[in-house]
Amino acid sequence: MSGACRCASRSFRTRMTVVRNSSVLAAVLVNRVLVSLVNLVLVNLVDLLLMRMLLLLLLLLDFSLLLIGVQGSYTCRAIVQTY
Repeated sequence: MSGACRCASRSFRTRMTVVRNSSVLAAVLVNRVLVSLVNLVLVNLVDLLLMRMLLLLLLLLDFSLLLIGVQGSYTCRAIVQTY
């Protein structure tokens, strides 16, 4: 192999390595962006579901306390009316 061919071959290998490295870098960047978006969506979805469950639990607790209060007031009225 002559010196010019060897230099051209080395230059071609260097360019191919740069192209390969930039492809890997692009794939890694796309992967990170996709993972970040999926994490963001999942965290927001879980947060939303947890907040809804908490609000539903508080609503049920409030309703049950209201029912207990109504029953208690009827019991008090019944006791008062009997005396």
